[in-house]
Amino acid sequence: MDDHARVSDAERERALIVLRQAAVDGRLTTEELLERTEAALTAQTRGDLAAVTRDLGRSVLPATSLPATRRIQAILGETKQAGHWRAEGQVDVLAVMADCKVDLLDAEIVGGELVLQVNAIMADVKIYVPEDVPVVLEAATVMSSVKENRRDVVPTSDAPTIRITGFALMSSLQVLDEDLPLMDRLNDMLYGREQRRARRRAARTTQRLDR
Repeated sequence: MDDHARVSDAERERALIVLRQAAVDGRLTTEELLERTEAALTAQTRGDLAAVTRDLGRSVLPATSLPATRRIQAILGETKQAGHWRAEGQVDVLAVMADCKVDLLDAEIVGGELVLQVNAIMADVKIYVPEDVPVVLEAATVMSSVKENRRDVVPTSDAPTIRITGFALMSSLQVLDEDLPLMDRLNDMLYGREQRRARRRAARTTQRLDR
């Protein structure tokens, strides 16, 4: 297991289920449950998350790692790469007269740097990046718009770097935070982003447990 790989929301949710069951079994006090729930919700790496449940005798992480995605392609259509997927080394993105979304918010980003080699021709490419991950834009442009539309980025010590290379011809290439509804953006201003994300993850976990 790569302790430095970033964890997904799905992995955090599995940790919450393990913690809840441990509390039901009497292995965790209410105070311990609250402390570990907060730690699970704010865990950034697999090492952070494993520490939350290590003494409970159950692993919340996948036994085998996902295969790395090496190529994302959108031609005359629409493609979205999202959810829990593995991004390592270099990922080639080709978009020709198409809409292409590359969502790294829940991706397993392996290593200190990920290169996205983006080649866009008459296309609209949107890349969603976690808020603590810095981005280096090096893509060449011809009659195109290439820009980073994100709020202030405060990288954590273990955050990887996303390097975007390639070229854009008569295209739009944007690097974005989450595409949030208006009410979520207002809540962020009032209460902070992590509180919203923690509430959302907890709500999804509750829904799964109620099924």
